[in-house]
Amino acid sequence: MKRMRPLILLALALIMLLPMAASAQTTPPAAPNPFANITYPPPIYVLSGQFPIIGSANLPNMSNYFIEFRPIPEDVSLVSTASWAPATVPSRRAVQDDVLGVWDTNTVDDGAYEIRLTVNIRGGQPVQHVVTPLRVENNPRFGGRVPLATSTPTITPTPAATATPTPDPTPRATVSAVRGNVRGGDSTDYPILATLNQGQTVLILGISSRGTGWYQVRLPNGTIGWMAPSIVTVSGNLNLVPFVPPPPLPPTATPAPTATTPVGANLVAGLANVSPFPPVCNQPFTIGFDVANQGNAATFVGGTVLAQVIRVADNSVLATTTGTFPALGPGVTTRVNMTLTVGVFFNELQRLVLTIDPNNQVQEMTKVDNVRIVEYVLQPGTCAGGGTGVNLVAGNMQVSPFPPVCNQGFTVIFDVANLGSAATTGNVNVTLEDVRAADGSRQVITSTTLGPIQPGQTINVGFNLTISTWFNETHRLIATIDPENAIPETNEGDNQRVIEYVLQQGGCS
Repeated sequence: MKRMRPLILLALALIMLLPMAASAQTTPPAAPNPFANITYPPPIYVLSGQFPIIGSANLPNMSNYFIEFRPIPEDVSLVSTASWAPATVPSRRAVQDDVLGVWDTNTVDDGAYEIRLTVNIRGGQPVQHVVTPLRVENNPRFGGRVPLATSTPTITPTPAATATPTPDPTPRATVSAVRGNVRGGDSTDYPILATLNQGQTVLILGISSRGTGWYQVRLPNGTIGWMAPSIVTVSGNLNLVPFVPPPPLPPTATPAPTATTPVGANLVAGLANVSPFPPVCNQPFTIGFDVANQGNAATFVGGTVLAQVIRVADNSVLATTTGTFPALGPGVTTRVNMTLTVGVFFNELQRLVLTIDPNNQVQEMTKVDNVRIVEYVLQPGTCAGGGTGVNLVAGNMQVSPFPPVCNQGFTVIFDVANLGSAATTGNVNVTLEDVRAADGSRQVITSTTLGPIQPGQTINVGFNLTISTWFNETHRLIATIDPENAIPETNEGDNQRVIEYVLQQGGCS
């Protein structure tokens, strides 16, 4: 029977190829719009699990976009009459050759499908792009997956689609050492939960709130642990990764009388405050960076901080500056202030990397916690192609106390900035909602109204919230400027700020 399986697979592929060969004689459809298309998956592709859909939704005056799916007959020459169902929620974010959304194919039956991208245009007709046929195969038959066909796809690909897709923005850590230990907390004092080999990748859930720089990660088997930044290479967008308190150290045996406590300095990268945030092309911005000595001995000498702006697309260095700090006693924190200006690659993701003592001139017990990273999209401002008009931008969002506690009030301070060249002509609405990450259900929503905002003006908006449901779970605080799209802007893709946190139990039960 095992020898028959290849013949059965070949027969199925040939049967499904016949109707596609017949339809291939017709005139091929026009090439899709390079600013409103799906480039991955291509036609005749097998999908499974949480599948990223890559492409572009970046048309002028775009209000939002979404992706739908529907089943199609196994005979792909027939037209499907099934209704379209949502694969992703609508998004207002402009995307160019990047991840449009993730389709959870585990929620549908195995079989043949097609997907459709719809880009809605304010005052115009929506632009759509369909990719067909595709096969969902989460439960392989005959011991392996069966492709729809092996012939050349009938849909002409967009030339730009041959470029390598932008990496998935989901924060991940890849083991860069020969072996990497996953521990129960954010130091080597915690027990080892697992050991990973070089090249293995895990999801990043958080960063230690103690300033150690360790990442809280989830292994493929569901185990949650901690990894040191010195043994991994991180990828994706770390801007929304929350600070997470590590668990208390497990009980240890009474140390032997001869044991001694290590003595030395330990410089730790603390908070990094960027103003204005996000930075604007060709306009100076300031960096206030906290350097702390969390060791039990002084540094005896001062040191330097290296600040570099890196273009995420190709890792090229766009701007560099340095700052200095004095000798620090144990438990002392100092702020290093620096100024940078970036005048290239606006409307792109950039990474500000702050490194304490880059030349290793200060003796420390460990160097694993000397780096802080802040990512942002450089605003166009007055640079070429920046346009004229209003540009409302979601700035810093501060939550106090952080993380919030169940049934206890907390405050949210949110910066609303007009980085355009014109003032708003009317009032500006701002909403803040708390959403349960597990199912997207809204827990609380509140709003406020601001008056006209002048060019270059930033307004601090304050909210008071209390959350009393789903403690010990991840929540998202979503602040949105002009949620109704009532104000015309030169860029609608920077009106929202999101912070994730785990609601602490407090007195709830």
